[in-house]
Amino acid sequence: MNPSDKKFSAAIVNLLHNAVRFSPEKTKIILGVVEKNDAALCWVKDEGIGIPEAELEKIFDKFYQVEAHTVRRYGGMGIGLTIAEGLIEAQGGRIWAESKGEGQGTTFKVLLPI
Repeated sequence: MNPSDKKFSAAIVNLLHNAVRFSPEKTKIILGVVEKNDAALCWVKDEGIGIPEAELEKIFDKFYQVEAHTVRRYGGMGIGLTIAEGLIEAQGGRIWAESKGEGQGTTFKVLLPI
């Protein structure tokens, strides 16, 4: 396994961990990958709490969490997505999130050159 494989794996494990943490029991989490031109498109899709559209860009900021600091039902420090973004970008890739809002689940997508 080369270092890029380890970076990719660490980023995907982080996304899967978040999907489990923010999804109710007995809901689906889907991991997929397809080749798209000269890149691999990978996604982690959950049926969890979702993310308000206005928050989608902010979630990759260091220490940022959608949930108010006075509530923190889900824990965490707010650095996992920042780390995942750094690992993907270090390989020339891109990571982003898509959600239709609260209660609608979230899909994280990663596009990496092959």
